[in-house]
Amino acid sequence: MSKKRNKIKLGKITADAMAIKHQRDLAMPTIFEALLEILTNSDDAYESLNNSLNYLGDVRIEYDRGGKKNPTILRVKDKAIGMDFNQMKDKLMTYHKKTSTTSRSFFGRGLRDVTALGDVKVSSIKDGLFSEVVMSQDLNVIANANNEKPTKDETRYLGAKKHGTTIEVTIPAGSKSQYNPLVETIINTLPRHYALSRVLHSKNKTLNLNIIADKTDTKLVYIEPDGELVYEGKIEIPKYKTFSKFKLFKLKNLIEENYPEAFRTTGISVFGKKTCFQKNFLDKNIEREPLAQRYYGYLECEHIDHLMKEWHDNATINKKQNPLNETFILNPTRIEGIKKDHPFAIELFKEPIKILNKFINEDKKSNSSSQKDEKLSKLVDEMMKDCADLLDDIDRDESAGENQGSLGLQEWRAIPSGIRLKVGEEKKISIYTFENNLNKGKTLELFIPEKHKQFLDVISSKVEMIKTKNDPKKYVGVFTLIGKSEKIIEVSFRYDKQVKTQAKIDIYLDKNREFKNDIEFEKKQYNVVRDKHRKIKIYAKYPEVINENNLELKIISSQVDQIKFKPTCKFNIVKNTNYAVGELLVKGLKLESESKLEVTNDIISDNCVVTVVDKEEENKNPFTWDIDKYDLGPNRAAWDTTNSNLLKISSKHETIKKYLGSENKPFPYSESALFRVLCVEILAEKFAEKRVDLIAINNPIEYSDVTNYKQPHEILQQANVYFEKAKVKFLEKLHKNFIKEEEIKKINS
Repeated sequence: MSKKRNKIKLGKITADAMAIKHQRDLAMPTIFEALLEILTNSDDAYESLNNSLNYLGDVRIEYDRGGKKNPTILRVKDKAIGMDFNQMKDKLMTYHKKTSTTSRSFFGRGLRDVTALGDVKVSSIKDGLFSEVVMSQDLNVIANANNEKPTKDETRYLGAKKHGTTIEVTIPAGSKSQYNPLVETIINTLPRHYALSRVLHSKNKTLNLNIIADKTDTKLVYIEPDGELVYEGKIEIPKYKTFSKFKLFKLKNLIEENYPEAFRTTGISVFGKKTCFQKNFLDKNIEREPLAQRYYGYLECEHIDHLMKEWHDNATINKKQNPLNETFILNPTRIEGIKKDHPFAIELFKEPIKILNKFINEDKKSNSSSQKDEKLSKLVDEMMKDCADLLDDIDRDESAGENQGSLGLQEWRAIPSGIRLKVGEEKKISIYTFENNLNKGKTLELFIPEKHKQFLDVISSKVEMIKTKNDPKKYVGVFTLIGKSEKIIEVSFRYDKQVKTQAKIDIYLDKNREFKNDIEFEKKQYNVVRDKHRKIKIYAKYPEVINENNLELKIISSQVDQIKFKPTCKFNIVKNTNYAVGELLVKGLKLESESKLEVTNDIISDNCVVTVVDKEEENKNPFTWDIDKYDLGPNRAAWDTTNSNLLKISSKHETIKKYLGSENKPFPYSESALFRVLCVEILAEKFAEKRVDLIAINNPIEYSDVTNYKQPHEILQQANVYFEKAKVKFLEKLHKNFIKEEEIKKINS
C-alpha cells in the first residue's frame, strides 16, 4: 500500500525564456512579420474604437535605416483607441493569451515576438493619460509611465492628444539584412502581403498608411491585378451548416516571381470575417502545377471566426470540444495559416480545389495542340541565342570597312579611325596591334584633352588588350564612347605614356526633328514592370509649344491607381534645334492593366498606352528563324535576302523533311534527338557564315592576311580556314548545351 503524501500547489505552468525566444525567432524571420503584427494591431484598435470593420484609420511608419555602425529605428504611429497601463501590462506581460475581441487577437503574442528584432517601446495615450512600457530583447520589461498626464514632448512624440499608440523598435547595428532592408524594398513589398491585401486595398482599405524615410513621404497601397473574373459563386458546406464565397481570377500571362509565398500575386486568399489567414493554392498538387501561376482569388467564410471563438471559449472553461472542431483551426504561428488537416479546412477547400483543377485542365487541353510547336520554338530560340552570344565580340560600325590592308608589325591602328557619334549615343572603337608591341603590360589608355571632356565621355579610360579571336598574334583593346555635346575632337591612345595612334570623333546633334504632331511621345506603346519605374521620352516643338517662358506640359490619365506619375513634365530645350525633350517617370502599379497616358498644353495633345507587366523583357535576340516550305534550291537553310538576320529553314528539303517527319506543321519528330543533332549542324554552319561575313565587314584587319595570297585557290583555302575555325566554336557550344551523351548512345544502339 503506497504512503499517502501531502500535495504541494506549485501554480500554473509558465513559458520558459529560451522557448519564448525560439518561438519569436520563428514568428519573426524578417522585418515584414513585425510590421504586419504592428499594423494589424492598429487596424484592430481602430475597429474597437469605432465598432466598425470598415473604419478608415491613419497609420504612419517612420523608418530611419542604420547599418553596421548605427541602429535602425522603426516607429509605427496610430490615433486609434490607445491603451491604459493595465491593458498594456496585461497584453505585454502574458504570453499566449487572447487579448481582445477581434479575430486577430488569438494567441496574444505579436508585440512580444517583435522583440526578436530588438528592444520594443510601447507608448500610448488613452483618455488623455500616458503610459509607456519597454520590452528589451532579453525579455525584461520596464514601465516608464503609468496613466500619467503627458508632457508636451510626449504628446508631440505620439502625434495624438486623446488616444493613440506609438510602437518603436530599436534594431541593433549589425543585425541581419532581413531586419534592415532598404526603404524601397519595404515600399514595394509590404503592401503585397496577403494579410494586408484588404487593409491596404486601393478601393476598400481600412488603413491610410504612409512611410516616412529620408524626409520622403510615400503612401503604401495594395493594387489588385487586372485579372479576368472566371468564377464567382456561393459554396455550401453542409457538414457545418454554413457556406463560403469564392471568386477566381485569371491573368493573361503566367507569373514568375521571386517573392516568398506570403507576398506573391497568385494563389487563393482565405478570409474570415475580416482577417486574411493565408494565401496559397490550397492543395500541394496545384502548388506544383506551373499553369496555376496565372490564377488568384478570394475564399471568404465567416465560420472560421466562429470556430476559433468556439474552441477558445470551450478551452477556457475546460469544456469538451466539438468533435468537428477538436483542435484550434489556426497553426501556432500566423506564417503557416489554417491547419490543412482540420476537418473544416478539408470541407472548406474541397470545392475551390475542384474549380481550380477544372480551369487548369482546360488550359492544358487548349495548350496541347500547339505544345509540339512551342517546344520546337523554345529549342531553336535557345540555340539561336547561344549562337548570337558568340557574335557579341564583333565590333560593328558602318565606317569600319574603310580600314583595309594588313596591320604593320609595329603599327597601332584604330578601327574605325573616325567616328560620327550622336549626342547621347554610345559607340565602340577598337585599337589593334601585334603582341610583340606589348612588352610593358597590356594596359591601353584613351586620352581626352581636358578642354574636350565636356563633349565626350568614355565608360572606362583604361582597358586591357586581349588576343583577337582569329589571330592570337594580334591584340585588341575596345573603348566605349558616349557623345555629350556637339563638337569635332581628336582623342589619342597611349601605351606606356606614349601616344600610339589617334582618332577623330564627330559628335553631332539632330538639328531638326520631323514632327507628325507638335507634341509626341517617343513611342505609342510602353511596358513598365509592376513596382518599378521607367522613363518615357516626350518631344515638343520649339519655340511653338515649348519655349523659355513655358517649359512644362500637363500629363493626364483617365485610369486611377494603375500607374503612378507626376501631373506635369518639365522639358529641356535642345540648343540649335527645333525641339525640346521631356522625361516622364512612370511607375507600374496594377499588374496587366493598360493605361492611356496623355500629354497636352490644353490645345494640342498626344497619347500612348502603358501596360504594367510582371517582368522586364529579356534582351531580344536580333536573329530570328522560321521553318516552313521555303524553296531554297539545294540548300537546307539560308539567310533571308531582304532581312539578313532571318534564317529560313526549308521543311521541303528532303533531309529536313526526313528528320521532322513531315513538311507540314506540327512536325511529328520535332522533339527527337536526331532532329536536334541536325539542327545543331545547320545553325553552326549558317552562323559560321554570319560570323565570317560580319568580321570581314566590320573588322577586316582580322582577315588582312588573306591579301598576302595571289592565287584564287589560295585565297579560297584561307577563307575556308576562317569559316571552319568559326564553325567549330558554334558546334562545341551547341553540342555541349543541347546534345546529351545518353541520347547519342540510344541513337547508336
